[in-house]
Amino acid sequence: RVSHYAPLDSVEALPYPTRFERFAEPNAPWVFSIFSSLAYISPPSSPSAFGRDVASGAWTTTSSAVGDNRGASSGCLSALTFVSVPGRSYLTDCHYLQYYFGSFIGRLLIVWLLLPAFYGSHARAGRVTTAYEYLGHRFGPWTRTTTSLFFFASRIMGSGLRLLVAAIAISVIFNWPLPWVVAGTVIVAVGYTTFGGIKAIIWTDALQALVFLGGAVAVLVYLFATTPGTIAANLATAADAGKLNVFTWDADPNNDRSFWVLLIYNIFITAAVFGTDQDFTQRMLTCSNLKGGQRSLIMNAIVGFPVVILFLMVGVMMYVFGQAHAEFNPPPDMAQDRVFPFFIANALPTGWGI
Repeated sequence: RVSHYAPLDSVEALPYPTRFERFAEPNAPWVFSIFSSLAYISPPSSPSAFGRDVASGAWTTTSSAVGDNRGASSGCLSALTFVSVPGRSYLTDCHYLQYYFGSFIGRLLIVWLLLPAFYGSHARAGRVTTAYEYLGHRFGPWTRTTTSLFFFASRIMGSGLRLLVAAIAISVIFNWPLPWVVAGTVIVAVGYTTFGGIKAIIWTDALQALVFLGGAVAVLVYLFATTPGTIAANLATAADAGKLNVFTWDADPNNDRSFWVLLIYNIFITAAVFGTDQDFTQRMLTCSNLKGGQRSLIMNAIVGFPVVILFLMVGVMMYVFGQAHAEFNPPPDMAQDRVFPFFIANALPTGWGI
């Protein structure tokens, strides 16, 4: 009844509700939206565009990619954030917070410019399932194929890095061989993405958000409770050591810590990632309508700020804690992404952190 490439004004109205209409909900659950907007950890490969619908038992592509349109969001909290950000503020300072401002503007550009296209305001065939489907409608099959191949290449490298960081944390904490940790993580991730599709991705993201945030809060509470002195005194110690420094107002374009350099860089990199990386874009496309997707991404941009501060403060307080408990300080030459796992394994009592 409907030609795949037919313009919207030539599509004959269907006598029955479409899949998107049937599952559309004007108001997605806010609690679920909050957690899904916080959560993101990449599996070792891209979530499968071909998967098994758990409810019906059927192998599908659309339901695996966009679910039942009950709302979700792209995320800002990854294993990379959990492991690396505290280590960065422990070893240097809080300049990482500068990344947030450009990232916030980049998300707003996606809300205003790209999401309306993905949800059918500009697409010739209406709402699309992937960013590359839209590019195919807009520029033709060669553009769609080229961008899809670049996505797979970049996703293999990006997800491989995130997989390695998460595996390093588990390996350091439990003293397990790194190759076996990597292999086990791959098997689990491929299994739940293949059999659960985007539903499994979103629910796993939500649970991981609880684990990451709960672990960070638990560690911060422990640090404040066990570090000698008042909270104000401990923060003063951190400030005297330069750990609370955030902004570098240097106009030198070669300074990779300059606020202006990081602002421009993160505007474009965030717009590129959220607008063309299907691993992120598919989460925005699971919402029931354009407003839901826009609201989800705006919420993601807002809640990202306190999340980044939380993980930076963990690293700052790890430094202050180490001034009173030098035996728990990591070796001076330890890599940034191993500092926080080392602290969890050696300084925290059983039951705290991860």
